[in-house]
Amino acid sequence: MIFCIYGPSCAGKTTLARRLAEALDIPMRSCGDEVRQRAASLNMLIADLPDKIHREIDNATVGWALRHRHCLVDGRFLDAVFVGHAGSVVMIELVASKASRGIREQNRQKSLNTPQTEHIEQADADDVAFRARMFNLRELLQPNIRVDTSELTVEICAQQIRAYIETWLAQPA
Repeated sequence: MIFCIYGPSCAGKTTLARRLAEALDIPMRSCGDEVRQRAASLNMLIADLPDKIHREIDNATVGWALRHRHCLVDGRFLDAVFVGHAGSVVMIELVASKASRGIREQNRQKSLNTPQTEHIEQADADDVAFRARMFNLRELLQPNIRVDTSELTVEICAQQIRAYIETWLAQPA
């Protein structure tokens, strides 16, 4: 089964996916890491990557995931990327308040003194425009489970999601 952890920036996708992949001993792919690596290899800013490159990364991500029996994938738009593969995926949506996400962005960029709520609002607006452009607002996969990470520690979130994933992994094939 492909476990897709998706949601907005700073909701905890990659942090949780890495923790879960290690705990469950299953492979993991981070779409954000793939985008950053591709941008670096082309000596470009992420914002300047052509849509064609994003589509290539999405297609490569789906191909990678389909080749694994069980794996984790994290990314912002997986509810659109995996639309054609609904029977093969479990959708785990992470949500968090803008305030919590702003604090996480502040912590990520240690040089900042204040929560980055404005940065989060801009990222969300950019994501809406990107989603509309890339996916033509097509039907999206609905979450099997939604976890609000706003007030939870990473450990508690990981425990909740791990228990959920383990129930899926225990089901007969």
